[in-house]
Amino acid sequence: MSVLRKKIEDAAAAKPLDNDLVSLHWEGFQNTLLDSFEAMIESLMWKSKGMSVKQLDPKAIIKSFPKNGLFSTWGETEKETQNLVLIDIKLAALVSRFGFQGEISDMKKLDKHPISKFDILLLEGLLSVAKSMLNAQSSKERVDYTEFSNVPITADCLDWVRLDFHFEVSLGPKSEDVPFDFTLLISQADFDVHMKREPKIDIVSETLDFDETAETLTRHIDKSVTSLRAVLESCEMTVADCTRLTIGQVIPLPGVSLQSLNIEAELTDNRVCIAKGALGIHKTRRAVQLVEDVAPSFIDKDLASVLE
Repeated sequence: MSVLRKKIEDAAAAKPLDNDLVSLHWEGFQNTLLDSFEAMIESLMWKSKGMSVKQLDPKAIIKSFPKNGLFSTWGETEKETQNLVLIDIKLAALVSRFGFQGEISDMKKLDKHPISKFDILLLEGLLSVAKSMLNAQSSKERVDYTEFSNVPITADCLDWVRLDFHFEVSLGPKSEDVPFDFTLLISQADFDVHMKREPKIDIVSETLDFDETAETLTRHIDKSVTSLRAVLESCEMTVADCTRLTIGQVIPLPGVSLQSLNIEAELTDNRVCIAKGALGIHKTRRAVQLVEDVAPSFIDKDLASVLE
């Protein structure tokens, strides 16, 4: 067990929580949220401004959240809340304006935005990112609410942890920054599980278990090169239709999802999908973040063709 992980586990068990260690553990989550904001509206300037954490009992939860808002919950059933996401109305207003106007010219009256479940639909991709980062894929249900009084807080859960991720957004370098939060409410039990996981700070290299030819294969892998391609969508078209394509013609892509791109590797005689990725921004440039591990079949079978 690393020294860092031991400190984080100790912090999870201690009361009150150590804000610095919790922030360190959830830094990757906040960076992923920032990338998602930038991917949604590239024309704005987004900044991460740290986070805060507090422990709450059921009575304190009611006082801690607004009566109306954009709430999404995950649980084993509709009546069991294990993770809750509160999306800031100002963020919803920006996404709504951009979606219908194509650009954002001012930051006025964002907090006056009339919320509805339609806003949650516009933020579906962001919620998918949050669910993936929370490792909530095993949860069977997700329910959306606009009134906190309708959120079913699990009765037998006595302790909860609220995480507020702070951000700022502006029209440009000389424009006024507008603060907003992305809030998580997690049961204490689930929070402790998250804190026990190794924080995603450094990329951990894993060794592959090859047979007796491992040394030879390793030399081939070090010298072999393959190209990767992120594929947004593909469609079929007759050769005749292809010859009639013109500038400005629209080709429908009904299955497009920026949160589910195929990452393909070029092999000797074909391309294979090795993983799924989500489109975003990294250091002001377009980038793709893997949302699943590399397919075992690529390592077990397809890799052989690359090494020939």
